[in-house]
Amino acid sequence: MKQARSGFTLLELLVVISIISVLMALILPAVQSARNSARRIDCKNRIRQVGMATLAAAARNKDRFPAYGRFRSTESHLTCGKVMEEPNERIVLNEGGIAGTNWVVNILPDLDAVAIYERWDFTMDMANTSNVQMATKIIPAMICPDDETAERSKISYVINCGYGEMKLLKTYQQKVSQGIIPLVEDIHIPTMIEFDWNGNSRRPGFPNPCEKPCPCWDDGEDTLVTRDTGIAWASLDGDEYSLPFKEVYDGLENTLLIAESFNAGQTGMWSSPSVGDCGFVYPVAYPTAIGVNFPFPPPPPEFRGTPNSTGIATEGIPIPGSMHQRVVHFVTASGSVVSISDEIDPGVYARLVTPRGSFPHNQPWLVDQPITLMPH
Repeated sequence: MKQARSGFTLLELLVVISIISVLMALILPAVQSARNSARRIDCKNRIRQVGMATLAAAARNKDRFPAYGRFRSTESHLTCGKVMEEPNERIVLNEGGIAGTNWVVNILPDLDAVAIYERWDFTMDMANTSNVQMATKIIPAMICPDDETAERSKISYVINCGYGEMKLLKTYQQKVSQGIIPLVEDIHIPTMIEFDWNGNSRRPGFPNPCEKPCPCWDDGEDTLVTRDTGIAWASLDGDEYSLPFKEVYDGLENTLLIAESFNAGQTGMWSSPSVGDCGFVYPVAYPTAIGVNFPFPPPPPEFRGTPNSTGIATEGIPIPGSMHQRVVHFVTASGSVVSISDEIDPGVYARLVTPRGSFPHNQPWLVDQPITLMPH
């Protein structure tokens, strides 16, 4: 009798390996897709938590949305007319010391970070850095699980800071990175953004002729319209510029509040009050910011302005972006989570950013129709 053969032949082994390889090729994409879907769902849950925490903070603040950052001004060595009268004579310091105080600090109690909030020193000066140790800790709710930059930036979700003039934002960022203390005129705030909506050749934040010994820097109409292009603005010397709920005239459901951004967190602290660290804007070239273009003024040539329109190596540029495939998650001012395609029409997107994209201040030179956003 022949002895029974044990083991496999080489041919049989190759056949089995081929079958396993085919099965793996079929299964792995499905597994990867399931993992990606799970991370997107996790991101939606986290950004929803951030949105609800922001609304809770606003409710505590008499229904006014939190400031994106808090600053205080002080006089510099320059003089012109009355001391501290002009914005190019005053330097600005972050409230809360070098770490700064922004909208994220306001919502810490609602993000399961009460311990950090209770230890935060809101009166800290620039020489004290103990807040920095807390501001560099990971807060899970503030991190998108797909954001590969979050380990460095510490923040994935940013707040709506309205229409922005990119040159102004860049100037502020550069001064801070070079150790130069910015001036009031460098702040992203409605009174300093050079948008001439009413076309009268006067711009806020720009030296205009007037009867004073020094130039005038304001234009009331332009300031009001610019303020109505966003939800969260800077608080300067205790003056609050952010909008209350009742002034979101396009409807809370039709106005974006929180966005994903892997471009955020250049300083590596979630507490920085710089727009490039904690906010997002719709970029506008200020010479084109006039009434006939509202609410869709063209962006600067180098910016498309819509979500995912900047690359990954652009931290500090406040444009929403995500690492999900072709979509970016947002939270509306009502608390709904929506997924917006990066191929959205720029005009529609611009209207979603502004809380008052139709008939602001009843000015005849600012006329448009509101749009409706359907949440997922």
